Amino acid sequence: MEEFLKQITTNFVEFFKSLDAVKKIALIAVSALVVGLIAGFITWASKTSYRVLYADLNKEDVTKISRLLEEKRVAYIVSDDGKTISIPEDQVDIFRLEVAKEGVSFSGSVGYEVFDKQAFGTTNFVQKVNKQRALEGELM
Repeated sequence: MEEFLKQITTNFVEFFKSLDAVKKIALIAVSALVVGLIAGFITWASKTSYRVLYADLNKEDVTKISRLLEEKRVAYIVSDDGKTISIPEDQVDIFRLEVAKEGVSFSGSVGYEVFDKQAFGTTNFVQKVNKQRALEGELM
């Protein structure tokens, strides 16, 4: 095996010496281009792809979620406006289930909790509006 590699090296050196200057430069340039393309492809393929976990959060909710992500040792990115959290796309569904298990409630959206603080003399119109708000909050 060692002799085989030595023979290949010797053949390549002889071939390279037989080339004129223009062909040597062209061979080196093409080799550098191929190595650069391979390195770029490896870098691109190994880059982590992030997907939105939650959007339109307020600062309190962002801190709750980021603490939970840090506890679980999940890499995350907070957007520049501070309202969106993104994590690696293969963990989004898993972590949404984790958040649901933890029972994290988002303070920005109000669902059926709107009925917890209802006054005694609430009119029919206010109840309809609250029902609409509750449905919209739950769907959000």
